[in-house]
Amino acid sequence: MNSSDSLDTTQGRWKLHLPPFLGTMKACNITTALLNRYIAHRQAEKAANATINRELAFLRSAFNLARKSGTLRLAHIFPWSRSRLPRRFRKR
Repeated sequence: MNSSDSLDTTQGRWKLHLPPFLGTMKACNITTALLNRYIAHRQAEKAANATINRELAFLRSAFNLARKSGTLRLAHIFPWSRSRLPRRFRKR
């Protein structure tokens, strides 16, 4: 993070969107199918695809840290918002 603005944005992203959808679900119960439902839910709320991808990237980072520390054995595949993939994942 480069500034306090990005910290505020990250905290807001966490508090406003992920917990209301995921609740108190354990990490081992968060599946790719559930994350696809999250994408559909956020798209229905008219969230920009880039915003959804940043939210998923935040969650993906948390899963990767937990996996590297040994707290979590397996992390599911994290999908991108399908309607607008990052440039590096688009077919040419």
